[in-house]
Amino acid sequence: MAWLVAANSVAQRLWGVDLRSEFTGPVNRHLLGAATTPRFADRCLNRDEVMTVMLGRLKAHHRGPVDPEDLRPYIAAVLQRFVQGDPKYIARLLKVWQEATPINPKIRWSYPVVWQEPEIGAMRFHAFVSSANEDDGLAFNDWTPVDAESWERLKRLLSQALAGTPGRP
Repeated sequence: MAWLVAANSVAQRLWGVDLRSEFTGPVNRHLLGAATTPRFADRCLNRDEVMTVMLGRLKAHHRGPVDPEDLRPYIAAVLQRFVQGDPKYIARLLKVWQEATPINPKIRWSYPVVWQEPEIGAMRFHAFVSSANEDDGLAFNDWTPVDAESWERLKRLLSQALAGTPGRP
């Protein structure tokens, strides 16, 4: 199961969060919770594509499928947060879950991201995932802009972050 452990200031700026005061625990930082929260789901323009990859990887996880009749406390808490999300996103995510094909585990894999920054515009990334600790499910996700326009928009975002634009981390 994927949860965010840490993110640098540029990533936090991109996502519009301040992890020092928001989403302060593993349950609140889990991918399933973010996938049903408009704050994130509306900004990931290819959300279904990203979730198809993520859920396909989860379906083929080396620890096996999650047993709904015997949930560990952490998984139960994550699912509880998931169902508290926006119903339209929950329905879409459940549809993606049903359609996602299992993707065999690899040490390094990737997925595309198209992220809408309200003040700057859409940015396209190629996200590379590298295993950090497979037993605990920890991995590094490096979002790399795929074109000059995305690089320029990311540089503009970084400039704003360094200038300390009010209201954003």
